[in-house]
Amino acid sequence: AYRRLAQMRDALHNTGRLLRVPPHEVPERVEALLERVGQLEDRLEDVARERRANLAGDLAASAQAIGERRLVVADAGEMAPGDLRQLALDIRNRLGAPSLVVVGARNNGKGALVAAATPDLVEAGISAGAIAGEGAAALGGGGSRDPELAQAGGPQGDQLDRALDIVREEASRRLRG
Repeated sequence: AYRRLAQMRDALHNTGRLLRVPPHEVPERVEALLERVGQLEDRLEDVARERRANLAGDLAASAQAIGERRLVVADAGEMAPGDLRQLALDIRNRLGAPSLVVVGARNNGKGALVAAATPDLVEAGISAGAIAGEGAAALGGGGSRDPELAQAGGPQGDQLDRALDIVREEASRRLRG
């Protein structure tokens, strides 16, 4: 019991040294640091959201017109799957109907695709899931088959450019009708 108590005292002393405070101030210092980490995480999320909004605006402005329909197929760089999904939705919302968006990204060596189609295109028989699935094969994987919003990917993130080329060709063909 004494040895365990001595270990705890040593750990507290070492923690205080690392935090540059006396041992009795360790709990308050840890609380302050945790609060600061939370603030920094919130700020980081704000910056990421702003970056995503700017990227969505740039990509929407570069949409390819195919008749009355609009198409965006783009590489978003390094991005987490949830952020990629939100980016696709942001672009689709900016474009309005009728539009199809497919964005790709690399994350931890893997490749990901998100495709988003407006409801009018889905009614016309254009499926985001089918289009994303075409590109997912190049990434060595698969994806969801949802016709309006689909996610796909695979372990071969180095093949993302090829996957986006496949998606661009397939989407253009389907949008031309």
